[in-house]
Amino acid sequence: MYDDEPQSPRLQWYVQTLFDHCDLFACWVMVDAHRQPWALGLFDADFLSDTPYLYGRYEALITSPTLTLRELPARRGDFEDHGGTAWSQGLCLSVPHYSGLLVTFHQYQDGSGCVHLSVKDGCDGYPVDLRLPYDLIGEYLACTAIDPTRWHERPGWVRNPRPLRVHEANLAHYVQTGECLDYAADHAIRAAWFATITDELERRLRQAL
Repeated sequence: MYDDEPQSPRLQWYVQTLFDHCDLFACWVMVDAHRQPWALGLFDADFLSDTPYLYGRYEALITSPTLTLRELPARRGDFEDHGGTAWSQGLCLSVPHYSGLLVTFHQYQDGSGCVHLSVKDGCDGYPVDLRLPYDLIGEYLACTAIDPTRWHERPGWVRNPRPLRVHEANLAHYVQTGECLDYAADHAIRAAWFATITDELERRLRQAL
């Protein structure tokens, strides 16, 4: 898709992200200075089935070929805001992650930022610093300040034409074959689903980019 266009790495990462996370409602993609692609995605429980959500209807995803953060809040109110005089020069938001870690997002007045992982007990400071592009941190924190139903209206966001209901697809496969889904069957289901959205996805990608 668009292999001859200059934006092809970004476009290809849109396609790959939606294929790998076929139940995403919408996503936003960037390619950093090192040609590393990054995606920010939004899940909407109204388009899924039998999916437990930690933060109500919406959750966010940050992913790249080397790093994935799942089940992040999609609303600012789900974070603990470390505001006040100590953080007067920017934002500092943290949230307990399902893995047991504490995820902290910083964003400063000049647009720079950082993300840290820490544990609740037995560790001083931040044992893990994640290298995320400033623009990705900024887009995510900006999105959490608005209603998630409007994320896909922001520049560069692409709405999934029709999210795949993964649980229902897996159940249908089991009913038909009596077997649990393996890699080949899962890939075949995704490929068949993706073929039904390709034309509409191309149109939306051209509009967004």
